[in-house]
Amino acid sequence: MSKRVHRFPIFSETASLHVKGTFAFMLWCGLTQVTHMKLSLLSRQRRTLVGYGLLCCSRSPSLCYSLWLP
Repeated sequence: MSKRVHRFPIFSETASLHVKGTFAFMLWCGLTQVTHMKLSLLSRQRRTLVGYGLLCCSRSPSLCYSLWLP
């Protein structure tokens, strides 16, 4: 006569959802942080380019037009 042993899965459904939720939250936080860093760098680059463009415009107006035209 053998007894059936009831085994629980290693990860229950609740634990699995918790792990997935935690992973999604960490991923979201990481992406948000990267986005903020890139936006910060982009705004710095824009300020630098605008400053450079104004400097060039004061020296050579024709160069100024060539910088801003597509």
